[in-house]
Amino acid sequence: MVKPIKKTTPNIIKVKIDKIVYQGSGIGNFDGIKVFVPYSAPDDLIQAKVTQKKKNYWLAEIKKILEPSSLRTIPPCIYFTQCGGCDLQHIKYRFQLELKKEFAIESLQRICHLKLPTSPEIIPAKPFRYRNKTQYPLASNPLRIGFYKQLTHNVIDIDKCLLHPNVFDDVRQMVREQIIKVKEPIYNEIRHFGNLRHIIIRQGMNTDEMLLIFVTRTDNISKKLYESLVNKFSNIVGIIQNINPAKTNRILGNKNKVLFGRDYYFEKLLDKQFKVSGDAFFQVNTYQAENLVKKLREYLGTAEQVLDLYCGVGVLSIMISDLAKKIYGVEISAQAIQDANENIKINQIHNIEYFSAPVEKMINKFQNIDTVILDPPRKGCAESVLLDIIKLKPKKIIYISCNPTTFARDLTLLLKHNYHLEKYELIDMFAQTYHVESIAKIVSDRV
Repeated sequence: MVKPIKKTTPNIIKVKIDKIVYQGSGIGNFDGIKVFVPYSAPDDLIQAKVTQKKKNYWLAEIKKILEPSSLRTIPPCIYFTQCGGCDLQHIKYRFQLELKKEFAIESLQRICHLKLPTSPEIIPAKPFRYRNKTQYPLASNPLRIGFYKQLTHNVIDIDKCLLHPNVFDDVRQMVREQIIKVKEPIYNEIRHFGNLRHIIIRQGMNTDEMLLIFVTRTDNISKKLYESLVNKFSNIVGIIQNINPAKTNRILGNKNKVLFGRDYYFEKLLDKQFKVSGDAFFQVNTYQAENLVKKLREYLGTAEQVLDLYCGVGVLSIMISDLAKKIYGVEISAQAIQDANENIKINQIHNIEYFSAPVEKMINKFQNIDTVILDPPRKGCAESVLLDIIKLKPKKIIYISCNPTTFARDLTLLLKHNYHLEKYELIDMFAQTYHVESIAKIVSDRV
């Protein structure tokens, strides 16, 4: 429980920032107490205001930068520190990459007790304009369409975001004008009243196809809200209404209606084409997804039987289909598996079989698997899944992770069961944030 700061505790302190830790805050030391300060940089000397005092550390915010770090740069976004989307815009991009290496190394040392012989390589990204998907929450009085302030559900109204394509800002602006014109009621999550909750825009970066999703509380939506968008933006291939009547933080509901065109768009990765439904998972950085696939192919080499767990719409298995004799994919989302099956038809692939089921319930049905591909959610794998993988005795496990801490936790278990880390590299999938993607080749010690 957070203790209120006593009057005898100094509210304003001077602190030197030693490093940035995973999740993006700087950390310094004040009279033996660790102090965490968002939006600071290594070697900053700052005047900070203590906002919370916990048992073993304090939380603070920058009041004044007394001596700026040489790693600092001027953030190009006017909403930086207001909007919770970016964590590291104040740090020069080349140093962001070094910080992400440190996050990965520190996680492996602290959690896994594993020291890498050399620093992992990291593939840099386009620093801006890389996201192929944006989700805008809405609020009213006054109308706001933008992003949540960090660690809150307060919507910050924005005109433009530097992480996604310019056209997303144009679409958002036109939707805003139509909301005002047709007086579409905006959802209030506290009172559970109103209608329009979120606007989601997705785009194929290599196909230019764009998909819009309006998330509403009820089945109602004014045609005038969206019909003019189709005339203005010729690359819109579909507009969907997703209905989410629940009082919940979950963005999407279970019911979809197609308002215009289709409920999917196409994207290309290297020489393959993919159908992506409105609610299906697809890497948000198309360009880095291509680099990830190239690394996966390099790590795989060739294989007899591959098990692709958490396979989504089949991207990874399709991209390696020429390197394996047989591939099985497992994914809990029925819609994603439907897309995956269509994707193997589109790409004329004949050696992949997909299953719609929880990984935990399906994994024991396989045998003679020599390679497992793991691309789990941010929370990583359940211990039971890892133990079931170990029972399969694959020669190789290729683990793709967007969270270095849960990867290190899962790797610890694998290392205890006669596996070793052979290769480990990073991919900056999410520039300007603390997030980092990794790919690891984990090999059996059994002869």
